[in-house]
Amino acid sequence: MFKKSIIKINLIILLIFALFAISDASAYDKITSIKIVNQAFSHILERNPNRCELIHYSNLLTYQNWTAKKLVITLVCSSEHIRRFYHCPKSYVIILYRHLLGRNPATSCLNHWTNHLKSLKRKYGLSKACEKVAKDMINSLEYRQKFGDHIVPHY
Repeated sequence: MFKKSIIKINLIILLIFALFAISDASAYDKITSIKIVNQAFSHILERNPNRCELIHYSNLLTYQNWTAKKLVITLVCSSEHIRRFYHCPKSYVIILYRHLLGRNPATSCLNHWTNHLKSLKRKYGLSKACEKVAKDMINSLEYRQKFGDHIVPHY
């Protein structure tokens, strides 16, 4: 009986140490996480995060191993982003270029992505189409080379 108790205590101690090790493995400290959340909201949603959003997303970055890229994906695929910035396919593609790649699109790229968005919208609906196009841009070579996983896009 005594041995079983000691084994249980040792397992609990190991679990506690494992939890601390996981939380220490984050790429960001708390101050950096807060800066990233502020930058992402400012650039992607063009507003400041409220207190609740700031705490929530900075905790995800600090303790749940989120990356800046995952936060950007979350914000750009949000219903708020689509509601505020989608007016027509062409203008939304321009916004996505600015928000995700930090630049305006070339005419040929604008036409390609606009037609792609229209096609996806007919097939999947507005929300899913916007999400697919945004994720394609975020997973592009250009995005990876410019921003990677840890930098919030900017222009």
